[in-house]
Amino acid sequence: MRRKPMLQLEILRVAAGLLVAGSAPTALRPDPAPALLDAVSLDVPEFDARLLDAAVSAAPAQDDADRWKWRVTPYLYGAALGGELSTGTLTVESEVGFSELFEDLDVGAFLSFEGQRGQFGFMLDGGFIDLSREGEGVVPSEASVEMTIAEAMATWRLTPMSPFALVCGARYLELQQELVVGGVSDQGRSEFLDVFAGGRAELPMGESWHLNLYADIGGGDADRTWQAQANIGYDFGVCGLSLGYRYLAYDFDDGAQEADVALEGLLLGLEFRF
Repeated sequence: MRRKPMLQLEILRVAAGLLVAGSAPTALRPDPAPALLDAVSLDVPEFDARLLDAAVSAAPAQDDADRWKWRVTPYLYGAALGGELSTGTLTVESEVGFSELFEDLDVGAFLSFEGQRGQFGFMLDGGFIDLSREGEGVVPSEASVEMTIAEAMATWRLTPMSPFALVCGARYLELQQELVVGGVSDQGRSEFLDVFAGGRAELPMGESWHLNLYADIGGGDADRTWQAQANIGYDFGVCGLSLGYRYLAYDFDDGAQEADVALEGLLLGLEFRF
């Protein structure tokens, strides 16, 4: 019978303790927040604004490198013909001096179409030019030459944004010539298909100016053909003007005709980019 009062007394003590704890001021209660923050710790790195700037600036450049960019350039080629032409029975020789590049130019119409995406690109180029040239020597002579030239090439930039690229392709030439020596005339026609390899560079010169350099060498139906070109351009919006110099040489002997000639002169083109 004595255990019951003792049990009741123990229950009263526990209840009183709970009441005292519940009524204690807030300032005296232990704060669980620090222990909770210590128990749950998130390792968040510090934010660097430069990373965001780099990502934002890199995104348009990457998109620009991944899309196709096109360029169409109709241009005039004012060229003079120098060297030696032969139909087998007649031969006409002529040399082109620097002053004659401006005095005895024949103008041909050409068109270039180019596409570029990342490191890979291609270019198609071709046109027609009708030339005439008086020969050198005691006996009066003259050569009339019609040239149809067409090129197709692939380009490969060293990096997607590099100004330097390697090129390889094929060049077609149709040559029709009429030679007159001392009142005697003869005609001939030949076709040549040659492969070539070379390089090109597109170098910016300020905000709107740029310098383009190109060279190739090859052969096939011709014994040898090579070309060098340099032009400077000015961009305004999606268009641009270019002025340059081009040297194209052929050395061949197909049995019916023989030639060691160079076509050289000035280029003037209008570029359209899209």
